[in-house]
Amino acid sequence: MALDPLSILGIVAAPFIAWFVLRAALQIAKGMLQAIGRGMRSILLALWHATPFPRRIDAFRIRREEKRVDRLTTRAATLSDSDDHDMVELARQGFVRVTTEGLNITGVHVTVESQINKPVRMVMPAGTQFVSDGAHQNMVSSHPVRIDLAPRQKVSHTSGRLTTSKGLSAAR
Repeated sequence: MALDPLSILGIVAAPFIAWFVLRAALQIAKGMLQAIGRGMRSILLALWHATPFPRRIDAFRIRREEKRVDRLTTRAATLSDSDDHDMVELARQGFVRVTTEGLNITGVHVTVESQINKPVRMVMPAGTQFVSDGAHQNMVSSHPVRIDLAPRQKVSHTSGRLTTSKGLSAAR
């Protein structure tokens, strides 16, 4: 039985054609799966945002913060509104949160945030030492600073009246 050239070409080319068709089908299936995956992700995100679960977490955090403030305010009931209170002592008791940032060789930016629902008169006395993180020099306040804090207020103060703490033993 003699094969004509067209039959021989069909026999030789059949595996290549099958491979090409299979590869095209796999590419189409992969594209469809990716489209479905994007669609499912969008559907899942929409469902997540539609549920009240994230809001419950936020409400839980808010309630926890309010309880913490109430506990601190109860402990701070002994503080008088008319007396000046030391900043370091208030920070130790957790009534204020103090953050500092060095500006230059003679200045420090101090941010004080009240953590209680009560007004406080706070003083940063002369001699308050600001200890640096790292290789920078420590600073000491040379003049007192008075800050009146309203309940839950955040106050920033830039102090330029500082000296280096080298050789000072009276630093707080």
